[in-house]
Amino acid sequence: MKTQTRYRKAFMKKTLLFLLSFLLLVAASVHAESVYLKDGKVVRGRITEEDDKTILLETNGTWRKIDKSTIDFIRKDERPPVTLSGLTEAYLRSCQHVLKLAADVAGRNYYSNVSVAGTNTIHRGSSAIGTGISLSAEEIHYVSPWIGLGVGITYQSPRREPVSGGEFSFVPIYGLLRVQSTPTKDNRYSYAIAQFGYNYFIADAKYAGAGFYKMTNGAYAGLGAGYVFGRLQVEALYTVDQGTLSGYDYDSTNTRYTISADASYRKLSLSMGILF
Repeated sequence: MKTQTRYRKAFMKKTLLFLLSFLLLVAASVHAESVYLKDGKVVRGRITEEDDKTILLETNGTWRKIDKSTIDFIRKDERPPVTLSGLTEAYLRSCQHVLKLAADVAGRNYYSNVSVAGTNTIHRGSSAIGTGISLSAEEIHYVSPWIGLGVGITYQSPRREPVSGGEFSFVPIYGLLRVQSTPTKDNRYSYAIAQFGYNYFIADAKYAGAGFYKMTNGAYAGLGAGYVFGRLQVEALYTVDQGTLSGYDYDSTNTRYTISADASYRKLSLSMGILF
């Protein structure tokens, strides 16, 4: 069991390092063009559309139409263009990074398809889970001003299941679809988001109900909505984390029993995010 405990701690450390690396990559990102206006202001971003009178400039998922008569000059980014086989120019035209800190509330843990052989000393069912904290990092590529496709990862702090007294956590890696309204000039808009992915399931022996146990990873899904104002966003997200557990132990009469069950954790998360 000590080996499994070390594995869980190592995995959580690697997840946190991944999130920190994500922030460093975001900080190192640059824009494609710098637009110098006649009033002295400088606007940086990617020119996604252009005609005789205007340009459409994208900056982190926000589109701004600029009249050419107000432009002094445009300085192109000297870095070579990104070319990725199989991706369209529309997919690469814009990119947005989001870091979210969430309070997981109204959570409930469920067991199903429970099988106990040898003796039945373990209660299974559902139980309310207290509030926890999650940290998420997402990268979104926009195929249009209204539709974005991306990927994300969430680190979920361990939380206690009150019936068994054990702790568990899920770390989902997922793809996402984001549909949003047209941003205003000061970058305000609402959006809906759907997430689908794969969970890393982490739990201790008490949660599994066995002294010798293993966790099997499972599916992840999330559905929610949010609102962006400037570089900040608020979001409500309902998620379902799934996994399976199995193992064996000995009861008070030294009789060996085995146990297996499907586990799921359903919760509502309320988050505050920052856009890069």
